[in-house]
Amino acid sequence: MLGLNLQDLLGSIIAVILFPIVSMVPGYIIGWVFDLFNFRKRSLIAKYLISIVLSNATMPIFAYLVSRFLSINFLAILLTVSTCIALIIHIASLVATKNRPALLSFTKKYAFLLGGLWIIFSLLLLVDIQIGSKLYFANVSNDYTTRIAIINAISRTGVPPINPSYFPGHPEKLTYLYYYWYILPSIIDLIGGNLVNSRQAMTAGTIWGGIALIAITALYLRTRNQQHSDSNWRVSVIGIQLLLVGGLDFIPVAAIELSRRITLGHMVLEGTVYNWNMPIASWLNAITWVPNHISAVAQCITAMLALLTVDEGNNKQLITSGVLAGICFASAFGTSTWVTLVLALAWILWALILLITKGQRKLFLVMLGGGLLGIGLSMPFILGLLNHTGNSTAILPIAFFVRPFSLVQFLVAEKLQAWVNLLFLPVNYLMELGLFFILGIYRLQHYKDFAKSNHRFIVVETILLAVVAIMLSFMYSTVEGINDLGIRGWLLGQFVLLVWATDVIQIWLENKSPTPKNIFSVIGKQPRIGKALQALLIIGLLTTFLEAFLTRTWPMLVDWNIAGFPNTLSPDTNFGIRNYDAKLAYEYTNTHLPIDATIQYNPNISLDRPSGLYGERQVVISDRTAYGVSATTFQTMQKGVATIFELDTTWEEIDKKCTQYSIDVLVINDLDPLWKRLPELEIRRAPLYQNQYYSVNSCGNR
Repeated sequence: MLGLNLQDLLGSIIAVILFPIVSMVPGYIIGWVFDLFNFRKRSLIAKYLISIVLSNATMPIFAYLVSRFLSINFLAILLTVSTCIALIIHIASLVATKNRPALLSFTKKYAFLLGGLWIIFSLLLLVDIQIGSKLYFANVSNDYTTRIAIINAISRTGVPPINPSYFPGHPEKLTYLYYYWYILPSIIDLIGGNLVNSRQAMTAGTIWGGIALIAITALYLRTRNQQHSDSNWRVSVIGIQLLLVGGLDFIPVAAIELSRRITLGHMVLEGTVYNWNMPIASWLNAITWVPNHISAVAQCITAMLALLTVDEGNNKQLITSGVLAGICFASAFGTSTWVTLVLALAWILWALILLITKGQRKLFLVMLGGGLLGIGLSMPFILGLLNHTGNSTAILPIAFFVRPFSLVQFLVAEKLQAWVNLLFLPVNYLMELGLFFILGIYRLQHYKDFAKSNHRFIVVETILLAVVAIMLSFMYSTVEGINDLGIRGWLLGQFVLLVWATDVIQIWLENKSPTPKNIFSVIGKQPRIGKALQALLIIGLLTTFLEAFLTRTWPMLVDWNIAGFPNTLSPDTNFGIRNYDAKLAYEYTNTHLPIDATIQYNPNISLDRPSGLYGERQVVISDRTAYGVSATTFQTMQKGVATIFELDTTWEEIDKKCTQYSIDVLVINDLDPLWKRLPELEIRRAPLYQNQYYSVNSCGNR
């Protein structure tokens, strides 16, 4: 029997239905009260878009402050009451207008179809697939192992959360991480009760993160376009469809996979298309793997939009927009610090230009006030970062380099690589940005033609893109093993290029419907570059398709011996049934152990996915959320706990170690050396739960 896991699917659907409590309701109330973006005069559908954008912009910092100084349970109750109030306002507004619903044009129907398809596609992509007694999660589990654990920790312990996988005999707060976004799925986890768990709330959050990106894309383009309603919808639909287009990664990935398949007999890319080079991720990859960074991008764009829409407004409008921009900054800082850093530099440059521009100093003061408000609202979070003492050695979080191109590392001597990387920057960006790189150049070549109708927007977009391109070509982040600054920060530049590509295609389309067929056709009709652009579009779509395919099927490809093993996911072709047994074992710990129980699996396992995806209890030591824990402390504790899982361990030694490290329950699987001794150990102490691949055993004083 092949299909989506019914329990996971139903819980995710319920979470998606509940998520508007945090993703629409707050924005609807704020928009109606303060009439932001002319909320009260907008059409019903436009109100929904604005509500999503404003909720995404304001809820992270609001949720953090309320949860931090009151409680997350109080916040859940407050939002439930707010939902009732919003429904009353909405119904009263509909009754007051007494207008019959207008017939939807083809473009509006098409826009709704795209939104509905996104929800269905996301559920098919993210929900576990079950084949008999085999269970396969999506490859985003590589990141979700951490994210779901944090969401569950917030639900259990509040804000700031207790680190879910580091317990040195006492709870340790997790402050060395931007975690605002995780509070929102946690609220849905709490409101959903037994019907929704942390993983399903995470799935719903990802889906609504994509909807938030669609909403800010549509609102930005509609506001910027300043034309009649149907034209606004057309430009929005063009932009939304372009979110499906990736870079040219399909070419090197296909070449690598083909050559490795021929020579080795299996694939090597670990389920993603972005390991071959320092990536600029596609929109699909960013939404599904790191929705918090997408949320921060939408918050930053909302801050820009708040100022761009009141360039000539009265004092009240300017102050209101400045406050909204400050709130956006505060939300973004705790949602993705790297994305916010990039916008902050562009914001400063924009403000300085306004300062020296005649008649623009009032707007400069508003921008300054918004920035200061953002810093003020972020102070509790900033103090948590500054007071953190987990790392014994302080290093600068940013360093200089020339953005590397993978081929250069193989073909050029190390001492020459920086210069050759500099020479290959245009090729590097062409491979990562594809169609958007070429249309961005085309757009710059026709700068004056496009700047006539929306000059204010284009100036700011140019500033932002220049900051992104220059900064991220020569600076990288040193905090994590990957260059989060260079990967996540580019999302802002990608948004500008998306807008510019939409500009170009809209003009080429003229009055034609923005269907994929028409877009492809008009691109191909452009002199000299038409066929090349069509090729880039096709390759960009293939890149996104391949990313989705690998995300969904990689664990199954491992079991079918197509991907090759051992790898970081499985040492054999028994992954599916082992993962199914893992879920059953963790469901036992979730339902039978006290909420304050501590459990432990073999800490030598790097990124143990089932524990993060399915477990809901405190882990004593694990690498999945080792944020802020010094390497020395982590390695010492990891080594000590790992001795429990050795082959020659006895119950006396196990209990002694469990007591020493405050472990209540052990989760042992067939890959642990201790597994071979379980029949002998079970003579003295029966397991709490056991199946073919997993065993749950009490230890220490429990």
